[in-house]
Amino acid sequence: MSRIWSMMILFLKREGFARAEYIRKNRLFGHIGENCYYHPFTIPSESKLISMGDNVVISKGVELITHDMSYALLGHDKELERDIGTGEYPYYKKGIAIGNNVMIGANSLIMPGVSIGNRVIVGGDSSN
Repeated sequence: MSRIWSMMILFLKREGFARAEYIRKNRLFGHIGENCYYHPFTIPSESKLISMGDNVVISKGVELITHDMSYALLGHDKELERDIGTGEYPYYKKGIAIGNNVMIGANSLIMPGVSIGNRVIVGGDSSN
């Protein structure tokens, strides 16, 4: 099933527990535990790199980003490479691990390679 189609289905599921269950049943993430709440309507790219434990709340506007787009500039700018010697700059992607009993507040940005332990609250508008 395509990512766009999955996001349309998430939009139709008007409640976060139903969205999380849809993600879990359709294996859209690497792992998603029991009793999770997923408010966003989007499915991150490379979503299989995301793992969530049990009792996780992902609030409105949270972005789970599993890649870094700086390669688009640094990997193709020959003048920049010559000036600062960046060398080869490949596409970068890394997983996100979220433990059990975690709440991620609204509009937070979770970057590639971040691991959030158990029993953690990430305040709204946070960036890691």
